[in-house]
Amino acid sequence: MKRTPIYVIILVVACVASTILAMKLNTMQHSFCPEKKDLSGSPIAGFHKFASDVKWMRLVNYLGSLNTVDESNVKQVAERLEELMKLDPNLEKIYKDGALIMSIADPDKTIEFLTTACNNQYLKNNWQIPFYAGYVMMHNAKPANYEKAAEFFEMSMKRSGSDTGASYVVSSFFRAKAKDMVQKDKSLKGDEKLALLKVLYGEWENNQKMGAEGSYRNDGANTQNLNDRLIKALKDVKVASEDYKPTSDGKKYADMVISKVFDKAHICSNCTAPYDAGEKYCSSCGTSLPVWGLCKNQACKKPLKNGNAPFCIHCGAKQK
Repeated sequence: MKRTPIYVIILVVACVASTILAMKLNTMQHSFCPEKKDLSGSPIAGFHKFASDVKWMRLVNYLGSLNTVDESNVKQVAERLEELMKLDPNLEKIYKDGALIMSIADPDKTIEFLTTACNNQYLKNNWQIPFYAGYVMMHNAKPANYEKAAEFFEMSMKRSGSDTGASYVVSSFFRAKAKDMVQKDKSLKGDEKLALLKVLYGEWENNQKMGAEGSYRNDGANTQNLNDRLIKALKDVKVASEDYKPTSDGKKYADMVISKVFDKAHICSNCTAPYDAGEKYCSSCGTSLPVWGLCKNQACKKPLKNGNAPFCIHCGAKQK
């Protein structure tokens, strides 16, 4: 009986110490797992992931019972997704599959979900989530926010690197930038083709400012052939099509880009088709061309095999 007070004191000290330790551990957990503070209070004992898997299957069954997700049921779908996010905010399926289901019926809520996922450190290497956010912002949001869409696409490029999905992610980034330019620059008069050319040329200029060491940006855009994109954009601006008539301003700007970027690339100034050594007229549009790649020997003057050969294949003369 005399030892009872000692046992009580030890018990109290142990409880206090365990509480302090638990608080410190909880703080440490939040430092490397910040989304833990957003977890639902139930279920307890760490069965959140199991509960989220069960709820996900129930959501899949619920969606299977619907003909489509529209205004009549989108609120219920959003509530179920929010419940899942509280149980397991790191579950990629919530954002990659679940949120996109409601992207047409409620694009704003979809973007809200995807933005939350983009800010989740656990999902920081996922390039698809910011791409989907940019896509919804660009194609489903009313009105479309092209500037914000470009930011999401750029985030996706930085995550995707040089392989998975980089090509169409980069294309989406440049097109979003072009649409944003058209929206803000009334002098373009809605000419998205010219805007895209200006965006790409701006990218090229920024790269040149960095010198020969490489690009000014550190993302997926570096892995793409910017010159190929420029050539296609030049052709789109200079050559008429069923839905586009070239403008004098567009042609003037395109000629400037050709003189700056492709002064030694030997492409037709009219249709941007490449041409070989010795050719006098474009095989695609018949435009007169500045001849290049001829033998330096005045008595020969025949085109070299590859335009830059060290010796002429016709007379053997050495080329400078």
